Amino acid sequence: MYLCRMLVPVVLTTAAALAQSQQPADPSRGKDARSTSGSSTSDKTSTSSRDMDQSKSGSMKSTGQFSKADSDFVKKAARGGQMEVDLAQQALTKATNPDVKSFAQRLVTDHTKANEELKQIASRKGMMLDEGMHHSTGDGASSGGQTAAQSGSDHSAMRNKLMNLSGDQFDRAYMKEMVADHQKDIAEFEKASKNASDMDLRAFAEKTLPTLREHLQMAQSISKK
Repeated sequence: MYLCRMLVPVVLTTAAALAQSQQPADPSRGKDARSTSGSSTSDKTSTSSRDMDQSKSGSMKSTGQFSKADSDFVKKAARGGQMEVDLAQQALTKATNPDVKSFAQRLVTDHTKANEELKQIASRKGMMLDEGMHHSTGDGASSGGQTAAQSGSDHSAMRNKLMNLSGDQFDRAYMKEMVADHQKDIAEFEKASKNASDMDLRAFAEKTLPTLREHLQMAQSISKK
């Protein structure tokens, strides 16, 4: 009798365990597992997509330092812009044609403004433009294939040539140089507006292009008179 009392709990426990093991699986648990797995995959895909977008946009961000190509463009643009101002100031005193004087004054105003803006952009990248504006500061090739030294040399030669002219000869020579110089400037700025790595520099080139094109049209019109 005592033995029967001992066996009853064991039998009941075993039967309960057997019955529990035979119960069908809860279908909602499988759904929850699949849902969790799908959510995890979706999150990973979303994160990967964001990383790719950030990687693409990173090449156009305004970094802390210019690439070599951007640096060469900045040097040449700064030197060319300052030379435009110098020659225009010379024209204001030597030109005899009122249209030439008016054109020269426009160049002083526009290029002084553009030069200051470019200097501020360069300063944010740790590049100082105060020195070397009038002379070459390096031998790196510009975006147009001409070295910085050659560009500075060409500008100096132009300045010296005009310095020895006066009257109508000066007016014609100056306007001829302005047509050629602005054609080169436009080509350089168009290239920078498409290829510059630095976002601020690309925006500067795009913003300056309409002014350069207007200068070219004015120069061509005056030269034909």
